[in-house]
This record gives sequence, structure tokens and C-alpha cells, in this order.
Amino acid sequence: MKAFLIIGITLVSLLFLICLIYILALNPGRRRKGKADVLMGKCVAHRGLFDNEEVAENSFGAFEKAIEAGFPIELDVQLTADGKLVVFHDETLTRMCPGYEKKVVECSYSFLKGLTLLETRDRIPLFSEVLSLVNGRVPLLIEIKCYADYIATTRSLDSALKEYKGEYAIQSFHPRIVAWYRKNRPEVPRGLLCTKYKCKSDFFPKFLYPFCSTLLLNFYSRPDFVSFNHKYTSIFPFRLARKLYRFICAGWTLKNEKTLKKVRRIFDIYIFDSFIPK
Repeated sequence: MKAFLIIGITLVSLLFLICLIYILALNPGRRRKGKADVLMGKCVAHRGLFDNEEVAENSFGAFEKAIEAGFPIELDVQLTADGKLVVFHDETLTRMCPGYEKKVVECSYSFLKGLTLLETRDRIPLFSEVLSLVNGRVPLLIEIKCYADYIATTRSLDSALKEYKGEYAIQSFHPRIVAWYRKNRPEVPRGLLCTKYKCKSDFFPKFLYPFCSTLLLNFYSRPDFVSFNHKYTSIFPFRLARKLYRFICAGWTLKNEKTLKKVRRIFDIYIFDSFIPK
């Protein structure tokens, strides 16, 4: 009987320890005063204000329209073959530049700047050009893409922003990028992008899917905020972490006013496209 009691106590203690580790792992970075507050309560224009018919996403036109409407801008950055930092979302040119199948990282900027985006007159901009256009008029939410050498992309972005006077925050799906900012630029607001990984991802090995989907890498990256796919907020780890820690959370990508109203109580920042929030 005594042996069974010892085994029972051991199992209960072990279960408690596992639960404690799980709860602690969900914890994002300790909220630092003022970090990401520049975006609190704001609707953020996903890749600018675009329709991909007259104005293309991640273009000068889309950013200018967002600025005129007073919306902060979310945009994406990645490196070209010759080390230029460009604003472009997809890994390949296929969707936005029909007829071209190459990856952006395989192309020089001299080649890319001759292309147009979809049927518009817009082209792929350099990040430095976008900074000059925005010039601090609205805050920026910059996603660092995980393609190719993403740490080189991170360093290039950091270098480009050193003299920029406007307000900005960075975010990425890759915990290592967020952790790089935690270690090297702790003053910059940093966010971890999360979704429920159900299919092959080029970002991570498959065994990491459960950790990336459930915020269990927060202990490593220590984000100031989390950007979460609004479709999956019912999953238990998200709900538990949000209730325990009340960290700043952005919801993406909201496609209509009805969805925006629905998630107002869940998120603090609202990343939208395909409509203009009221």
C-alpha cells in the first residue's frame, strides 16, 4: 500500500510539474512599458490599402492611400539575390508578377524593378524608398519573411532602420528572428506571428508545428506582442495564455466589418484588408 501511495504522489507531482512548465512556456516577454502601445487599439492596413486591380498590395500606391486614411501600415520585407531589401510578400513572383516563376531571392533588384505588379502600374519597391515615402507619418508594422537567409534579412532591416525617426514594430513567424531582436535590439517592439499549421511549411521542420501553433516558443522569443490568426483563437493554449498573461495581441487578417466587430474583445490591434474599417 505504501508503494502505491509513493507512486501516486510521484505521478501527481510529475503531472503538476509538467503543467507548470507548460503554463510558464506560454508566457510571452514581460510587458515592457510603452512597447507596441503605438499600435494599441488601431486598425492596421495589411500591405497598405489595395484592391490588386488598380492599386497593388505592398506598393507605393497602397501605402500612400493608407497614409491619407490615417491607418498604420503592415508590410513585408525580404532580400534579393544582390542583397537589396525589398517590400514583397510571396516567396515567388508567380502570383503578383504573372509569367515569372522565380523566387525573389534568386533575382537581382535590377531585374525586379522592371516588373509591374499584376495589371497595375505599381512595381516592387525598395524598403528604403518606402521609408522615405512614409517618413514617420504613420506607424509601421514590419514582417520579416523567413525565406532563405532570414537572419541576413533581419540584420539588413535593422541597418535600414537605424536612422529612421518614425514609429515601428517588427514581427515574424520565426521565433529565432524575434529572439534576435530580443537579444540585439531590445528597445524595438517585437511580435511573434502565429497560426495553426496544418500543411507543409517552408518556415519550420514539421516536428515544430505544435510548438509554433500553440505559443510554446514564447519562452524563447519573448515577444512584446503576439499576432494571431483570428480563425484559430478558440484553441486552448491561446485562450489560456491570453487569460493568464493578458499580453498585447494583434488579430489577422480581418476581411470585413462583421469580423472586426466580432474580435474587438479578443484583440488589441486589428490587421485588416479587403474593406475600410468604420
